[in-house]
Formats: sequence, structure tokens, C-alpha cells
Amino acid sequence: MNFGTELKYKKELMNVDEWKDKFTVLDVEKEYSRPLSKHDGGVVEAKISASLDIADKVETSISYSIDSTGEGVTKGAITYKF
Repeated sequence: MNFGTELKYKKELMNVDEWKDKFTVLDVEKEYSRPLSKHDGGVVEAKISASLDIADKVETSISYSIDSTGEGVTKGAITYKF
């Protein structure tokens, strides 16, 4: 069994306020909002994971990550290696 931890800091260097798209449909002008949230200070993400070799070529793993915006993600996988 293997355990792991990871700590990341992510900062978007481009100006996300300019990430908007304008379009016109039947003489009505609309604007898409930017595709991501703006975080001036960046986002910190922490992740913990565990993996277990079930058989010679089969591995199962699970991980949980949470970031400073409060979003948490749980992932699981079963991997077969040829």
C-alpha cells in the first residue's frame, strides 16, 4: 500500500476579465461570461491519495483533493497494466 500527499499553488497569469465572448443572435447581442472564477491571490490545493496493488498487474487507487475555494474532488481508479 502506498500513501501520498501533494500541495499545489495555482495562479492565472492572464487577465481573466478579458476572457469574454460576444455574439449576436437575431439582432440581440449577448456576452458569454468568463470560463473560470477570478481569484486575485491564486488557489491553494491539497491532495491525499492511497494506492494498493491487488495483483501483479492490477492496482486500485483513491484520492481526495480540496482547494482554498472550498471545492473538493474525490477520485478512484482501477488500473490494469499490460
